[in-house]
Amino acid sequence: MKTKCKNALRQFSFPLVTLMLIAISCSPKDKSNAPRPKARMAKPAQTSEPRPVSAAVEGSTVDTREWHFDQTAMGPIHVIATVPNDASDTRKMPVLIALHGQGESRKTPVMGARGWPFDYGMVQAMNRLAHPPLTTDDFGDMVTPERLQTLNRSLAERPYRGIIVVSPYLPDEFRSKRLLQDAEAYGAFITDQLLPKVFAETPAFTDPAHIGIDGVSLGGRASISIGLSHPKVFGAVGGTQAAFGVGQAPMIVGWLKEARRTSPALRFRIISSVKDKFKDFTEALSSQLDQANLSHQMDIVQGNHSYEFNRGPGVYEMLLYYDRTLRNEPFLGTDLKN
Repeated sequence: MKTKCKNALRQFSFPLVTLMLIAISCSPKDKSNAPRPKARMAKPAQTSEPRPVSAAVEGSTVDTREWHFDQTAMGPIHVIATVPNDASDTRKMPVLIALHGQGESRKTPVMGARGWPFDYGMVQAMNRLAHPPLTTDDFGDMVTPERLQTLNRSLAERPYRGIIVVSPYLPDEFRSKRLLQDAEAYGAFITDQLLPKVFAETPAFTDPAHIGIDGVSLGGRASISIGLSHPKVFGAVGGTQAAFGVGQAPMIVGWLKEARRTSPALRFRIISSVKDKFKDFTEALSSQLDQANLSHQMDIVQGNHSYEFNRGPGVYEMLLYYDRTLRNEPFLGTDLKN
């Protein structure tokens, strides 16, 4: 839904790329496809400045490793991998590629790669998940009592076991006209350079069923584009507050339908929040996936589109979801839609 092989890892399907490019050119027009000068997004994905999060967390249950790739098709890319301390050759872990938002894309590769581990508080969230129960403070007060109770009940029944989260710098690209070309180039970096490094230097599962990709805002736009065009590489694909327009939902329905022909067990999740500017897209996509009988997980949680969301519902929902789904377990004890 893994190191013998650069070629085995790179599973980009050219017939699928062709179909996706046709879908982009034919999909209904929306604001995200409207002409814009110099093809730059108007604003960074996050709306407030990040507060510092210390890399040194007392009693931390995880370790971080950093790699730098000078030569990629999209320029230099810095990577921070967050690895559970109890991971070993006899206790391998699933892998999640987590892509940050546009605010970090406008920083240097070294600083941008800090998005999920530190600026969004992932190291801290991993430690909290290992020591439940969670509280409203963990979510920045952006959680309903019912959702918090559900998450804590799940943790009581099945403790958080941990995943290896790999957070590469994501360039400020992936505009509509070059969406699939950028997905191919960045996807080649992931499959040909990054995943072989992860498999060689961390105690990671290598089977695609245990490999996922997700991201927030611009990162969600990239994760969905890359993940659905590489269905043999990823067992689970998701987008958190993914930066698409409503008119692009039919295009993504076509991508998932084609990806499922190659990998029927591929899991797909989209999550938004009540005050997210991409909530309408998320709900439209879920509705159209229902109509196409394509199974998926869709959640609308509390919060806005900000660093505070990333550090609260964004990071906790992401970690707990992939802790379950990359072990082929249902999320929160429930099946996917359809």
